[in-house]
Amino acid sequence: MSDPDLRGDPESVFDEYLDAAKSLYALFEESESKDVEILNNATGAGKLALASRCSDAQLMSQAERLWSWFNLKDDRGALDESIGLAESTVASSKGSPYLPDFLHSAHIERAVEVSRQAVDLEPDDDAWLSNLGSNLESRYSWLGDPTDLEESITYTRKSLEAASEHSPHLPTYLVSLGSKLQLRSEASGDGADADLSVNLIREGLDHKTAKKADRPLHLSMLASALANRYSRKSNAEDLLGANAILSSLLNDTSPTNPDRSAWISNLSNNYSIILEQKRIRHHITSEDLNRVIGDIEKTLDALPPSHSDRGAMCAALSTLLRARYKADIDTTEGNMNPEDGLKNLKLASFWMENATDHVKKDSLQRATFERNLGMQKIALCEATDGADKALLTSALDHLNLSIQATHASPLGKIEAIRGMIKGLCLTKDFDKARIRAREALDLLPLVCGRYRTLDDQQYAVMKTAGLAADCCSLSLRAGDGHIEEALEQLETGRGLILGYLMDDHGEDYGSHPSYDGLPGKKSVDKDLAEYERLRFKVSRKITTQQEPGVRERLLEQQKDAVQQLGRCIDRIRAHDGYENFLRALKVEKMITLAADGPIIVVNVTDIGADAVIISRDVGGEDNEKDSDGIALLPWLWQTCVEPVVEELDRLGLLHKHGKHSPSRVWWIGSGIASSLPFHAAITLYVKRELLDNNNNIASIISSYSTSLKALANARYLATGYLHHDKNDSAPSAKKISVLVVTMANTPNHNALPGAEKEGQAVKQACGDIFKCDILPSPNVQDVHSRIPNIDIFHYAGHGMSDPRNALDSHLLLQASPSTDAVAKSEVGKLTLGKISAVSLRASSQAESRRPRIACLSACSTAEVQAQKLADEGPHLAAAFQLAGFSHVIGSLWPADDSVCVQVAQTFYTELINVTTSGGYNKGGEPGKGGKEPTEISNKAVAVALQKAVSQPQARYGSKPFQWAPFIHLGP
Repeated sequence: MSDPDLRGDPESVFDEYLDAAKSLYALFEESESKDVEILNNATGAGKLALASRCSDAQLMSQAERLWSWFNLKDDRGALDESIGLAESTVASSKGSPYLPDFLHSAHIERAVEVSRQAVDLEPDDDAWLSNLGSNLESRYSWLGDPTDLEESITYTRKSLEAASEHSPHLPTYLVSLGSKLQLRSEASGDGADADLSVNLIREGLDHKTAKKADRPLHLSMLASALANRYSRKSNAEDLLGANAILSSLLNDTSPTNPDRSAWISNLSNNYSIILEQKRIRHHITSEDLNRVIGDIEKTLDALPPSHSDRGAMCAALSTLLRARYKADIDTTEGNMNPEDGLKNLKLASFWMENATDHVKKDSLQRATFERNLGMQKIALCEATDGADKALLTSALDHLNLSIQATHASPLGKIEAIRGMIKGLCLTKDFDKARIRAREALDLLPLVCGRYRTLDDQQYAVMKTAGLAADCCSLSLRAGDGHIEEALEQLETGRGLILGYLMDDHGEDYGSHPSYDGLPGKKSVDKDLAEYERLRFKVSRKITTQQEPGVRERLLEQQKDAVQQLGRCIDRIRAHDGYENFLRALKVEKMITLAADGPIIVVNVTDIGADAVIISRDVGGEDNEKDSDGIALLPWLWQTCVEPVVEELDRLGLLHKHGKHSPSRVWWIGSGIASSLPFHAAITLYVKRELLDNNNNIASIISSYSTSLKALANARYLATGYLHHDKNDSAPSAKKISVLVVTMANTPNHNALPGAEKEGQAVKQACGDIFKCDILPSPNVQDVHSRIPNIDIFHYAGHGMSDPRNALDSHLLLQASPSTDAVAKSEVGKLTLGKISAVSLRASSQAESRRPRIACLSACSTAEVQAQKLADEGPHLAAAFQLAGFSHVIGSLWPADDSVCVQVAQTFYTELINVTTSGGYNKGGEPGKGGKEPTEISNKAVAVALQKAVSQPQARYGSKPFQWAPFIHLGP
């Protein structure tokens, strides 16, 4: 390229130099080697152009090149010169839409200010709107103020609306908006934002005006969005897809590309996630790990000491080393050399310390690094049993700094607090740990909001699994023990999802006047009506099939309705008698639930194991330490059930058989105790010490509940009875209706010949007393539509609990009503989500609140296999209670076909006996009739199940696997 003729027309001279600068800069951008000499020549040509004619556009062109030089070489002088040139254009009315790009690192506040000035001058300029959105996003990344992120999203949306359909910037705006929604999803756990971010970035990549030069950057943003969606939805394809994109970018670009460090860092973080997930760990090899670790070390060696990427690179290396340490423990089954483990942990801590030192103290990233550093030091303390007091103090200091950060996310604060709890428990400082735990519990509603989607709530609960149980354990160990506080904390922080659904399905039994004897509702009718209107608006389903623009607007409207709903609830609580509207149960309310028998709350955590007895008259507490017994029932009896039963007997809360009807006891398991068979331990191991002077042994009927709130809900629904008129020839006679669904043959599953036998056994037991219909091999719609119109639902078939997503646990049915052979090869799923959405509220007051019964003769219908959701109790039996069945018979594990048939027949026979005999007498036996009409009381259901199980128990004796899976949930 020849030098321009300086004797010619100044305009021509300028144009030639400017063309030279542009050509050289384009050559630099397109080259794989990113030759620094080319960029240097482009910068020189730009300066010569400026010397011939100075205008805003040329100043900005020169500033752009200087900015690129700064990015490549971290040359602070180039940055300062770039800022000076750029700011000299502020006085003009137009300026450059890209001006604030040069101010991000050094002058972020100035960047936002200048962008706002530009938008004020030209509010419809898409470039300025987009630029303001980007600068607000940058400030959010530095400081973490969520207001900046929301504003950023708003202005980026406006830039999309302002841009023409053929604008060359449209792909960039789409990708930019997707990236910002990803950030919001990371902060809030919003699944809709996670989906939308991926879709928008893909739309930008595929847009007809997309530039080839922008593709690497946009692909890297897609990789980040996919990784974020994996963390939210656990779809392995997302994370593996992100890794494929990053690996491809690293393979196809020059080692001097300034974006490589970010790509390596992101790939390393993804590898860390994979290492911590056993089910996908096989997707990476030790060679993969060594390669990415080597890439990080090379990149760190090449970066200047003050380079802005060093912090993220150090953090990525630290996280990867910690993840590899955890994976090594798993692969060696805990037999790893302790010295090797400590070495890896110390190395991880060293690199996280480096990362923390390289970011600003008031930045959002600093809060994250402080938390990670504190957690890694806590892990070191745990590995040495807290021997290094200085290390423990340092760990707690780092975690405390993370918690105190101005804009740290609630989820991040909860994680840091739980790390502090671990550290404080190492020194047995339960008082301080209890105070911290209370802080974390107060943050829980911000993480798992009442009006978020079920998917979002489940994600939040999995991220905070066990928090309420830990709070309970700490309260019982702090000082003299805080039993009432422990129970209230347990109710506040567990069973959140089911509790929200109970509130949304009907009356708020926790503050309803007819339940509490509180004043009438006249003064709050307006607010309650507004609450129902907003609740409907918030719960309106928004699908991915809707147009992106429409879906975005609906999501924004929904978020606004959530805020209005929160204010509406506050107004309702301000009225006399409604102070506890939609709040967790207080201890006074819990005690009223023990009117028919004591409630035993069993809480087991890493901190300790406890059982708390709730009774109307007397309360007691018994602490037992964990045991590693191999046989479950003997261990369960010795460490938990026996001490509880003896305490109940000492308090006079057990009735002796022969003098009174059997005693009822409700079990509520928390933590790892959520699926323990307490009833089986009682049946096998109740001791002769409980005999009275007449050798009458205490007879205990065990029932279960997922929480005290769930028990209150079931009892509220069952304030009436299931009535049956024996005079079925009368015109007004109404028989109890039973629907039996049998799935003897389920597509792609083992045949269950006993299902048909079970259906016939139920029908035979019902005789002409109950109206019994059998529905063989129905489809989902058939069953779903009939559930609201029956009294008793009985299912005999396959049940599936999803260990990763409890909301997908289901009963198996046919998928389609078609008789076509292909259709019959498909399987239908009546999921927990579909069941819980059914409302069984009767239309007339006379028929409302009837205790309907659901018998689920299927595998594990009362078991939670998703361990991180154990405290929520989201199993199929709980879903039927949400649908309005106050009594549910479920199973803790798979049951034998023949036993299911026998239990079902005896269960309905007992119900028939009670129905035709006028209930149970004081001795617990069916009466001799005389009531007209007769009724099935709450107690009758539990007694009928106990009698039904007694026959296989007598047959199989010490083999509880055969007879003990069946349990009763309800009042």
